[in-house]
Amino acid sequence: MQVDEKQKSVLLSEVGYEAAEEILGVTDLYDPREQWASYLINAIKAKELFLKNVNYIVRGQEALIVDEFTGRVMQVNNRPSILCIVTQSAGLQ
Repeated sequence: MQVDEKQKSVLLSEVGYEAAEEILGVTDLYDPREQWASYLINAIKAKELFLKNVNYIVRGQEALIVDEFTGRVMQVNNRPSILCIVTQSAGLQ
């Protein structure tokens, strides 16, 4: 796996994809009926690139994104997929 913090991207190796397919019990992470590849990439991004109290904060039972340029909490009505992953992994709403 390669993590590019500047571009906020991750790249799984072939071995990583094979291991994920085995763990998930699927033959193709890119099957259009089940989009495991995007879920997997977003989960890795949330784990590797998003830091609590830096990129997001928790208020009550809600995770909120912090704007990286201003440091202000962003009011997000349409949550990006990364925030959804962070929220779910933290057991929040």
